Amino acid sequence: TYAYHMPVGDNGTRFSIGLSAVMSQYSLHKSEFIIADQEDEVITTSENSLIVPDAAMGLSLYKADKFYIHYGIYQLLGREVNFLNEANLENKRIRHHMFNVGVRFSAGEKLIFEPSALVKLTEGGMFQADLGIKAEIKELIAIGAYYRTGDAFVPYIGFYTKHLIFG
Repeated sequence: TYAYHMPVGDNGTRFSIGLSAVMSQYSLHKSEFIIADQEDEVITTSENSLIVPDAAMGLSLYKADKFYIHYGIYQLLGREVNFLNEANLENKRIRHHMFNVGVRFSAGEKLIFEPSALVKLTEGGMFQADLGIKAEIKELIAIGAYYRTGDAFVPYIGFYTKHLIFG
């Protein structure tokens, strides 16, 4: 993974770009299959293990403690995961696009609110959004709530140390 960060203007806003190389291994445990047809070509001609290279990329525009706008794409190369010869089956990894925005604002000396949204899209047509708000109190504790469209409501609690956030 490599990321490059550069200033945009003199007010502390930064632009960054990142690129990751990804290597995934997929395995079939054919000895655990329950097979009705022992001569099934899908099973007899398949590989036991595959290694599939891929990549991911991200772009960000942000100002520390003020706002952030992020875009990321995963399965950038859209590689096939094909245990069989190409005439039998194609299993292409589809690209996933992520858009994330948030803003931080103070409500007094020791209280910061951070509403945010994360939108996830796939080239296969899946859409999902996470919407929420978090409140940080005295840089010691954070509480919040998030909603994932069509799925869940998630409460949030976090604890801050000098270098880490647990939550």
